[in-house]
Amino acid sequence: MSKRFVGIDVSLRSFDVAVRPDGLDGKVPYTAEGVAEFVERMSKLRPRLVVLEACGNLERRLARALESGDIPVAVVNPRQVRSALYMSVMAGLRCNQQIRSFYQRLRKQGKPAKVTLVACMRKLLTILNAMIRDHTPWHPQPATP
Repeated sequence: MSKRFVGIDVSLRSFDVAVRPDGLDGKVPYTAEGVAEFVERMSKLRPRLVVLEACGNLERRLARALESGDIPVAVVNPRQVRSALYMSVMAGLRCNQQIRSFYQRLRKQGKPAKVTLVACMRKLLTILNAMIRDHTPWHPQPATP
């Protein structure tokens, strides 16, 4: 199975595409022809998953076209992703020394709590992306009381 993942941000007239790990980026017209050509390209590329951001139902036509081309597709609600990251960071503050230390260091520097939580969310994503890139498992670092 391919190790490629495709992220798509859909707008009214076009959609932006990013292919990882290839580093390919582009903009595709959101027309019948543009969608058909894109589905054909994805059929040849055979990504592991194509992820579309849910954006007021604009993504539905493209998602249906990809599904009909037997291309694995997921429509993700950004609010749910943010909520999951927030909850993961809150748990990390209690149970993970790396996240807790990072949070405490930023707070001591005078950063507001919300800014610090968002920075921790980004740090967690960076850690997870590195784990995927390097094919390494999670090695918990329990927080000290």
